[in-house]
Amino acid sequence: MVTVIPTLPYSIKKVANDIAKHINGKVGNIGYYLNELIIGIGNPDPNMERILRFNRKNVRKVYLVIEGTSVNTMTINNIKLYINTYKPEVYAPSKLSKFYLELMDIQINDVIHHAIELPEQYNQRFNPEIKIFSYGSGMLERKYPYFLEPMFKKMKEENKIYFYIKGGGNVRYRDYVSQYDETMYSNTDISEYYMNIDVFVNLSGTEGFGLMPLEAISYGIPTIIPDISIFRETILQYWNNYPLLVKSTGNYYIWKFGEWRIPVFEYDAMEMYDLMKQINEMSKEQYYNLKMQFIEKGRKMISEHYPLSLYDKFKL
Repeated sequence: MVTVIPTLPYSIKKVANDIAKHINGKVGNIGYYLNELIIGIGNPDPNMERILRFNRKNVRKVYLVIEGTSVNTMTINNIKLYINTYKPEVYAPSKLSKFYLELMDIQINDVIHHAIELPEQYNQRFNPEIKIFSYGSGMLERKYPYFLEPMFKKMKEENKIYFYIKGGGNVRYRDYVSQYDETMYSNTDISEYYMNIDVFVNLSGTEGFGLMPLEAISYGIPTIIPDISIFRETILQYWNNYPLLVKSTGNYYIWKFGEWRIPVFEYDAMEMYDLMKQINEMSKEQYYNLKMQFIEKGRKMISEHYPLSLYDKFKL
């Protein structure tokens, strides 16, 4: 039996479920008695360590998929200790993650993109009376909700655009964003979430993979992304003249937050607002044509480049 152990974030748990489904495995927790093969997803955390330590005598092989570009001394040391202890094969979900991890002397066996299970039913809100623009992420510092304060204020002043906020995270940023938001949305049913929005907006200045924009595209949802390194790798190389791209300013810097060192690829919040406003003011025909691009071209991109068969590379 192959057991998949995820860390806490939604995207990592989603990946774990998809891997388990594809390999006919199970998603494990501390209550499981594990043996033979284990796949760990995400930076190793105390829960993953407890599970492996408890089952150490029974485990034949460990695979580890690390996602991230942020630098935290404690996290990096924990990863290295984990690798030295369990001798896993180590993978990254993107070339960008591989680059940063190898800068920190963590050797990567290969890159295996996270797969996206294409939903049978796509979003069919072709003619919404009020367009729902969704920020689909946790309120985390590295997701940069504060980075868009001018945009949020402008939206509030004009009272035209409504947001769903998806995910948990830092309470301070949750309170901040909620000043400009209409609805907080839980992750109890992610399919319901995607079926009830009209435009997905990614606010990050950095990502190790960026699962949710690809997931939104898989539902045929027009998705606004900034021109940052990870999306050049995961989306733009497969989609010439991507219609909802916010250009980078070209500025790059390292943002310090306590122990964390996070690379930031800057973009102009007001350019994102202008693009959102253009979508909001589209005629029914214009919005329909935009949506059909994502249903036809976007879903084709997902099915061709992010199939569940990517996990065959584990060679289990």
